[in-house]
Amino acid sequence: MPGLVGFTLGPALAQDEGRILEKMRAMIAHQSFYKGDQLFTDSLVAVSRSHINVLPSQSQPHKEGEVLVWLDGELYNRDELSNGRHASISSDAALLGELFIQNHGSFSFLRRIDGDYSAVIYDRPRQALHLITDRYAMRQLYWTIVGDSVVWASELKAFLAFPLFAPRIDPEAITEFLEIGYLLEDRTWFLGVHLLSPGSVLTVNLSTSSVQKQRYWWWADIEPLRGPFDNTEIAEELGRLFIQAVLRRSSSQHRFGIELSGGLDSRAILAAMPQQGTSLQTVTFGKPGCDDIRIAARVAKLKRATHHIVELTAQNWLLPRLGGVWWTDGELALLHMHGIEGLNLYREWFDIVVHGHAGDVILGGSFLTQELVHRPASRELVAQAMRCNPDLLTSFKEYSALHTSDFYFLQNRLRRFAFTGIKYAQTAVVFRTPFYDNKLFEYVYSLPNELRYKSFIYKRMLLQNFPLFYKGVPWQKTGVPINWPSVAERAGKFRRRLHRAASWRLAKIGINWKSDANYTDYPNWIRQEPARSFFSQILENPAALYPEFYPRWRVIEALDAFLVGGLDYMNGINYAEMLCRYLTLEIWLQQVFEKRYRESPSMTLSGLEAV
Repeated sequence: MPGLVGFTLGPALAQDEGRILEKMRAMIAHQSFYKGDQLFTDSLVAVSRSHINVLPSQSQPHKEGEVLVWLDGELYNRDELSNGRHASISSDAALLGELFIQNHGSFSFLRRIDGDYSAVIYDRPRQALHLITDRYAMRQLYWTIVGDSVVWASELKAFLAFPLFAPRIDPEAITEFLEIGYLLEDRTWFLGVHLLSPGSVLTVNLSTSSVQKQRYWWWADIEPLRGPFDNTEIAEELGRLFIQAVLRRSSSQHRFGIELSGGLDSRAILAAMPQQGTSLQTVTFGKPGCDDIRIAARVAKLKRATHHIVELTAQNWLLPRLGGVWWTDGELALLHMHGIEGLNLYREWFDIVVHGHAGDVILGGSFLTQELVHRPASRELVAQAMRCNPDLLTSFKEYSALHTSDFYFLQNRLRRFAFTGIKYAQTAVVFRTPFYDNKLFEYVYSLPNELRYKSFIYKRMLLQNFPLFYKGVPWQKTGVPINWPSVAERAGKFRRRLHRAASWRLAKIGINWKSDANYTDYPNWIRQEPARSFFSQILENPAALYPEFYPRWRVIEALDAFLVGGLDYMNGINYAEMLCRYLTLEIWLQQVFEKRYRESPSMTLSGLEAV
């Protein structure tokens, strides 16, 4: 996604900072409709911003006296932060600058901000530059030190345009990506390049060139509530906070859309939206006839929304994802870029997507196993839930004192994996995520884990507040409505397992029978042309780059077991998942070192030259 780029000036740059800054900004400008702010340079720093030209935005930097502010994203509680004066404040960047000056260099005010943003504040009088992330750091900001310069960017690829930067792949990143499927904590693909942590400020002293990082907010700041608890009252309060969160993110004069699935989270967003009728757009992606498409179409009618379907097929799923690897800095296996096939249409349908990201985790407790409900975060139990070696979770110690393991998943799986599935779509439209509303989030995580276990309080909240959308309407996960008895839910899950088992056994004898429960069919699609030949050509090519970091024989063994042996799983290995990780790694290495595949080709895959 677009955002911020910049660097502090060192003598080695030889007064070429304007050209360097322009090249860095060009690396994060992916569409013709992007807008670029001025290329700001002085004797100490060079900063600029690229944005998709949706949100009201004055040219940046905003100047508040001798303090300059660049902001990527938006603030949602402007009225609260400005004591009711938000109408007289020209922009979110202006409000951030005013708050910074009022607090005389203290960053405690950042704790009060409810927003989705990253920012740069240049304090000229103090010769200090501050890089800032919000509480959850979904607006990513990478940074590194190159020679005498501190360099930062909202996308990792922008560092490739900095002349003194030489990318070196971190072997630990290879291990994490291939074994877990995403990178952990603040690791990046490049040695020496870091992701700025959530709730943090990185301060550069421009007179001494020193760097200091401080944390202004941490998960432990949320204190658990003491019982007794009334479930009806809790569900009512959750509903009130959730509706407020949606309203705060859907009250502007824009065209709004929702990525509507057959699940609970996006449906809750739709139900809480103030808009209805044809002005509200919904879109569902999946294979023709799948449960998600069927259920979503039914739900969209309840709001009289204009509903769109993006079909995923063996022919259209792979090609757009090659460019998607570039957009996501290689951090998301291309198997998980669901819906990128319709991204070129998003801009025609809506400006802002109000998204159900993380609702199943935050309210539904989807990562709470029975063992994790009644105990603090445990590295072994979290690794078990992640299906990985506990030794990979090297930064777990500070989580062990927290009252719920969810915070580890939110910091890692949600921030580094699930949200990256939104990152590529932010190249075209704005995404807002109500489940991360500060007041809602704090209330949810002040409650006991038991209430969220198996979506207990979440289902109750949904049925109390939005009965029309949930009573009698199936949940894709189980195939039955959430107001049905638990025995019916268990029966629905059992039926799904039988379908999957039958599908797997029939596939082994050459019969292709697939359930409509799943919205994708990647194993079958990878075995079909054009993907089959493309996977083989890329991964078997003698000039491939990945063998420098990972044994070629393991990749070829998995490829043969999947394509020739017809195996979907063996010894806990999901072959389609692993092959897509291998392919993503190779495509990313080619993009970085050979400048190939940086755009999705307009030709068919059969005409696409392999490595």
